[in-house]
Amino acid sequence: MYQPFQAVRAVTNEVPLTIEGQGLQILLERREPSPPGLRLSMRCGLPPEEVVFAGEGYDATVRKGFSSAWGPKWVPPVYHCRASEDEVLIEVKVPKEATGTLRLFVIDPDNFMGGRKQEAIVAGESLGTIENFEEGRWLEYKVSQPSDADRNIPVQVINRREGANAVISLLEWLDGSPSF
Repeated sequence: MYQPFQAVRAVTNEVPLTIEGQGLQILLERREPSPPGLRLSMRCGLPPEEVVFAGEGYDATVRKGFSSAWGPKWVPPVYHCRASEDEVLIEVKVPKEATGTLRLFVIDPDNFMGGRKQEAIVAGESLGTIENFEEGRWLEYKVSQPSDADRNIPVQVINRREGANAVISLLEWLDGSPSF
């Protein structure tokens, strides 16, 4: 946080921040560095542009799910998602020669309706049903074979708890087989 005639200070989510009513304060978000091989980055539900980076031939299109940001317990850096009472559906476009890892980040910081329970399905393959992901969890789908044509890979996140909803916050494509 920058203020005239004051020392620059770091602020975090853990400590409440008071912004003075008068004067100039500048608050900057320090972003994490991009992982090696990043070809597609989507911040689901974050207006105005959810796809924040797309290399040539890469894209993502939301087919189903509403945009949500700034819920009471959703704080930066992940304060946004696509959500749906039944399923979120995103179509990921990758070039024919692409191999790598499609990564999905899901988080349930508000423990909605006693905790979300959802299943992630990528290209018809279940990545499993998950619950208790209040701190967030990365799910990965590896694509090791190139294709003869550009591909559209469907990503479904299906609600598996009555009265709750399904959410997805981040989506990334990383070329090759990176190690995390």
